[in-house]
Amino acid sequence: MTEISDKQFKENVKEVDSKKCIEMIKYIKPKTYNHIGKTRKCIGYIADDFKSKKMPDEWDNIVFDGDDGFLRMDYSKTTPILWSALQSLIKEVETLKKEISKLKGKGKGSK
Repeated sequence: MTEISDKQFKENVKEVDSKKCIEMIKYIKPKTYNHIGKTRKCIGYIADDFKSKKMPDEWDNIVFDGDDGFLRMDYSKTTPILWSALQSLIKEVETLKKEISKLKGKGKGSK
């Protein structure tokens, strides 16, 4: 699946709030399941979980009502949420590593 992503076609571009992304990831748990009447195991999300959690308005295109009345989910729209959360956590780990390194350095000099 592809879609136009060139900046020439976009406006109102803003950073994704990584705190909201992390909060959503903490709440929405991936599940394993099989479809009723089928034996093949699947892994994914339950769309109802997204609907029951108040999501930011700009995320309302992740889960939507299908023409048949059942909830549908665009899994590709979850990638930026995961990416933003991962970037934030990487930054936090790097900061903590620096702090640990500084503390270890202070400990050596005090002996």
